[in-house]
Amino acid sequence: MNRTERMKFDVSPAFALAAALIYLLDEQGIFALAVVSAAVHELGHYLTLRAFGARPYLLRLEITGAAMYFDEGRLSYGRELLAALAGPLAGLLLAFAAAFCGAHALSGVSLLLSVFNLLPIGGLDGGRILYAALAMLTDQGRALRVCFVVTTLSAAAMLIIGIGLMIYVRSGGALVLAGAILLLRCIKN
Repeated sequence: MNRTERMKFDVSPAFALAAALIYLLDEQGIFALAVVSAAVHELGHYLTLRAFGARPYLLRLEITGAAMYFDEGRLSYGRELLAALAGPLAGLLLAFAAAFCGAHALSGVSLLLSVFNLLPIGGLDGGRILYAALAMLTDQGRALRVCFVVTTLSAAAMLIIGIGLMIYVRSGGALVLAGAILLLRCIKN
């Protein structure tokens, strides 16, 4: 990417609405911590992609999170796996650094987002890692089929656990919402 080429940013209307609602309802300041954690996460992806010679050209904020688009043809499956891992790793490094500095709320938010992103669900980094690892070991078709099954089962489990938490401890609404969105996206694709 030369100096005149810049990565573009796009915000979906659903993300804008959800972010506004969360911001308005956030009495503890978690939203700002999540923004910092997400920015460090995406920076990890960006720097790794650039190091591998890939050109990120779009960062889109969607209801399910941020999605970075890049010229995928330049990456081997091994490099794709490392680029997917770089975001959660950057988030984990932030979590440990924040804990060391006494910023426990930032540490907790960053740790939670990083671990969540490592779930083997398509659309999350864990799903990309699973696909890249399987594609290195077998063919693309088989890797896609296995990822679809794992994604569907994981998203359904997240939804069921969230519903159980809502029934028994009156908590878990975010887990229900995340599971439902990921499951619907899986079914749609």
